[in-house]
Amino acid sequence: MLKYFLSKWIAAVLSLLLCTVLSACGARSIPHRPTAQIVIEADPAALKQRAQTVEANDAIMAEAVTVMGNRLRAFGDIDLQIKRIGANRLSIEVAGLGDAERVVSQMTHRGTMEFRVVDEESFPDDIAKGKIRSGSEILPYRGEAEQTKIALRTVGGFEVKSVRANQVFNQYSNAPAVTLTFDEAGKAELAKFTSQNVGKSIAIVVDRQVLSVPRILEPITLGSAQIEGSFTVETANALAIRLASGQLPVEFKVVESKMIKSK
Repeated sequence: MLKYFLSKWIAAVLSLLLCTVLSACGARSIPHRPTAQIVIEADPAALKQRAQTVEANDAIMAEAVTVMGNRLRAFGDIDLQIKRIGANRLSIEVAGLGDAERVVSQMTHRGTMEFRVVDEESFPDDIAKGKIRSGSEILPYRGEAEQTKIALRTVGGFEVKSVRANQVFNQYSNAPAVTLTFDEAGKAELAKFTSQNVGKSIAIVVDRQVLSVPRILEPITLGSAQIEGSFTVETANALAIRLASGQLPVEFKVVESKMIKSK
């Protein structure tokens, strides 16, 4: 009998101690984090063009779910749910990123990247008026100081299919940047492109926006490059995640976006 009451007393003391520790650590209840709830829709025309069957449509949407999941989970400690709605919509709920805009930015950019030749024969005044020579096009350029426009040749560039990307700091200025490491196919494309354009200015274009305009001094044969510009650590990291996670198969637009605050 004594052993019975002694064991009960020890269990009660241990239970009280455990409750006290959990209370002190704030572990009795886990607070809910603000949650972004977003519904996005694949471009119907692009989806129809790429998917001629229900199976192809399902494959494209499944690929989009994978890419989006990779992008968002790369930010770290988040709670994420992505659900299919009908033929071309996705419902995304994510807690831990702070605001819906950060999620929207990752979901509505495909993550395409090109290396293009700058049209150095088109003058800034003509570009501002939309007057450029045949075989060129005008794209927005996020320069160091302000948003502007730049003319690029429509031929002679190449699209990057796969790349590893990381946020780094420039070794001279310590400014945030994004470093790119290409696979073997991309390494060969980059070497060929830069060899053909030594002495020329080129543009690194992501999602139809020019981010950097370096001048090629010599062929780049080691399969790596760096994007520099007016980045913050946050925007450089977001870009690196977008590029490293792969391209979305089609364009998406936001149908609904809201934040649910923690209780």
